[in-house]
Amino acid sequence: MKTKIWEFMAFGFAAVVMVAGLTGCPIREFVDQEYTETRDFAPGGQLNVQSIIGDVTVSAWNQNAVSVTYRKKVSVFYRWFGPMPDPDTYFDQMAVVIETSANTPGLTVRDVMPVTIERPYSPSIELDIKMPARAVLNVGQDVGDVTITGIHGTIVAQVNVGDLTIDHPVPLAGESIASAVQIGDTKLYLPEGSAFDAEAVTRVGRITAGEFWGINVVNDGLGAQAAGRVNGGGATVNLDTDIGDIAFLRE
Repeated sequence: MKTKIWEFMAFGFAAVVMVAGLTGCPIREFVDQEYTETRDFAPGGQLNVQSIIGDVTVSAWNQNAVSVTYRKKVSVFYRWFGPMPDPDTYFDQMAVVIETSANTPGLTVRDVMPVTIERPYSPSIELDIKMPARAVLNVGQDVGDVTITGIHGTIVAQVNVGDLTIDHPVPLAGESIASAVQIGDTKLYLPEGSAFDAEAVTRVGRITAGEFWGINVVNDGLGAQAAGRVNGGGATVNLDTDIGDIAFLRE
């Protein structure tokens, strides 16, 4: 239900922006200062990222900690003759929460968005997260692009509206990459010599995998599917998309 609400708000605000442009009513964008928080995190641990609106970047670093840098943004529609919007009205209701829970393994990073303001607006929080390279990473994104770089172990990424890019180091046997994208393109970069078993499907879109011998691609009608074993197999890759292209690319 939350996903549908925020998808509706995102597309609804796009319509408001168009109308505002046609009528001459201004859209004002406000950007808050940058914040950084750090938590201890052992290699091999689990990190869960839950984002509503805003791009998410997750990359590897060589410290036993998770660093979360974020910046709040809001675009507000207002009338020429009305008062200038106060950005703190929105920023005060936006937050990034870093927590542990008895119901969810590992560390969770999630954003909180305002829902009680009547003026048309579009909030977003951009997340830039650094973590140890070897981990279990779960990313859930409603609206916005997701980029994952240098993480290996177990990666699960779900994106409702936005592009997904994964730049993966050489995968080891037993590691896995799984994605589910509703609307958006998926790009998976893997180094030369990577060994993996691949399955991919897009219901509306195309799949390209020409840089990896062993993946059989069938582009048929509106959609496409692919499957195969590269360099004898090892890690598992499963990419699923409703509307969008999928590309297996060599680094």
